[in-house]
Amino acid sequence: CFNPVKNDDNNDKNKEFIEISQYITEHNIINHKIFIGRIVKAIMNDYSRRIKLSMLLNLLEKINDILERSKIPVFNVEDYIYDKKLGEGSYAVIFLVYKADDETGKEYAMKKIIAQSLNEIDKFTKEFELVYSCEHPNIMKIYGLCIRMLDQTTYSLYVLMERSKRDWDADIKRHLKKKKNYSEKELISIMRQLSDALLFMQKKLKISHRDIKPQNVLIFSDGIYKIADFGEAKEIKINKEINTLKGTELYMSPALY
Repeated sequence: CFNPVKNDDNNDKNKEFIEISQYITEHNIINHKIFIGRIVKAIMNDYSRRIKLSMLLNLLEKINDILERSKIPVFNVEDYIYDKKLGEGSYAVIFLVYKADDETGKEYAMKKIIAQSLNEIDKFTKEFELVYSCEHPNIMKIYGLCIRMLDQTTYSLYVLMERSKRDWDADIKRHLKKKKNYSEKELISIMRQLSDALLFMQKKLKISHRDIKPQNVLIFSDGIYKIADFGEAKEIKINKEINTLKGTELYMSPALY
């Protein structure tokens, strides 16, 4: 405390803390209070290698812009308790979660995506916006979105979704293991549900999914099947053909293949 340089550093730290706090208040970023607190703590613990205030505020503004542009409600990931891992992909992990203060114990699926830039976060956010806009009984529901900054170059996107029993691919494998075929009645029901959802997407919302396969179809209770994973989806422009090749080879239509 007798070192004048150290005291100056502390004054600068307090000044930065106040400026960050003011930004949070002015922009009503309630969702980011916790992770901002962590960043400020890191700044104060290691001042010589801190994230510059101007850079931090710039990143905050960009995150805030993405959330404000999105139609999906914002939620706080810290309000949810993790139960177990449901699945894992090349860039995302899905957990079973429930809300801490919810006495009903309702279960949700939460997808955590790690991204290396805010441009990636923006791309993923737009993908989930397409899903959110599809209000149909056979299209997976999304309840909320949350963004966290892990460090200067790494971000995580959390997506709160309804929880399914399993995907169709896993169900097909279960049938195969038991040597049990789907009945004709079951197959007609599945095709009717998925065709209705695709018709709704393509005709009403002008969205092409472009990656329909068993892994992207989720099964819920009472034999309800829902389309999920809109990573390759694209809005259909009037009088303009989609000419990019997207999808999974084994499940492409013969014409596209």
